[in-house]
Amino acid sequence: MNLHAVIWEEEGVYVVKEVFTGVTTQGETIEEALENLREAVELYLEEFPPELKEELGKIKFVGDFNVEIAKLSGEEVVKVLTSKFGFRVSRQRGQSRRFS
Repeated sequence: MNLHAVIWEEEGVYVVKEVFTGVTTQGETIEEALENLREAVELYLEEFPPELKEELGKIKFVGDFNVEIAKLSGEEVVKVLTSKFGFRVSRQRGQSRRFS
């Protein structure tokens, strides 16, 4: 079974995440991070029901691309969520904003 992973450097270590299962590991080198991922995915899949493993094996990877997202302030995020996506904001005294 071939799965797809992404890898990035974070605070001096390499972090690798398998895209379809969400399994994420790290290592001091890329090779170590990938070996840790292989082991972690194997352990994760041991718990998968056979029919889900079969479905996972049918996934056809098409490609990947980078998407640049502008950095927004908290207030700008609230404005976008409420105006463009129709979210409502509620807040109770002493609590953070809630979106629904």
